[in-house]
Amino acid sequence: MRLERSHCHEQWYSEAKSLVQSVNVDPSRPRTAHRQINRVNMPAESISEYYERILTLPFLDHLISQVQTRFSDRNMAVLNGFYAFPDKVVSVSNWKMKFEAFLGECLDDLPETRYVGTELSMWEDYCRTLDHTPPSNLSTLIPTQRRRRELLILLL
Repeated sequence: MRLERSHCHEQWYSEAKSLVQSVNVDPSRPRTAHRQINRVNMPAESISEYYERILTLPFLDHLISQVQTRFSDRNMAVLNGFYAFPDKVVSVSNWKMKFEAFLGECLDDLPETRYVGTELSMWEDYCRTLDHTPPSNLSTLIPTQRRRRELLILLL
């Protein structure tokens, strides 16, 4: 994304330029001081280049950092917790393996880890013997709002 910054910046800059010109304001940049005291003198040949260095690059760096944090290996493992939903247990053949990646992140929080395999087998048997369509989300899995809230508090 950062490699394509000039394309993104030109598009954003042209939109910003047309917006400020619609209210009779000319794009400008702060003057360059000979003696730097209160702010950074950003070297730039043009107004567009100045805003690319002062706004676009920091914004893209922040965006990339946030995406990497949000989709880290740990967070992706936590998303594997959704494989325990009854519809996934019935339809995905390797749901236990994917769910165990989730368990790896929260195994320390479980009171008794010796019986996790047995619990997962019993959960699979339960899901496969349902006489109706397996629930695919938390609101249909847990029927009452109060019980749902209690479970969410317990999970968090």
